[in-house]
Amino acid sequence: MFSSSTILPCDNQLEKEYSDCVPIAHRKKYAQFFTPFPIAKLMGSWLLSNNSIKSVLDPAFGLGVFSRALLSKNKELSIKGFEIDSTIFETAQNIFSKHPNIKINLMDYMFNDWDNKYDGI
Repeated sequence: MFSSSTILPCDNQLEKEYSDCVPIAHRKKYAQFFTPFPIAKLMGSWLLSNNSIKSVLDPAFGLGVFSRALLSKNKELSIKGFEIDSTIFETAQNIFSKHPNIKINLMDYMFNDWDNKYDGI
């Protein structure tokens, strides 16, 4: 369904494909909402206006729309994400498989990772 590539899409095509394949009941169960890419890009630009940003936490990773927006501006950024849905986690793992600076965890951020520090969230 989704192929991994070193070039990440800068739109919401991944989210559209996922929504077309995964039943609405599943998406509702996990309260999945996909941020429009232009909004993610605006938020990413605001975050990266601080030139000292090196690491970012995404506590609700999904398909990585924020990570894709951030990486479109800074390919060296280290991003750690958390996702609780194994279906979307596996898809995201595939999408970002060629990006070693992206680490996605299948666990709830609310109960993990409190001791780590990040330059942006």
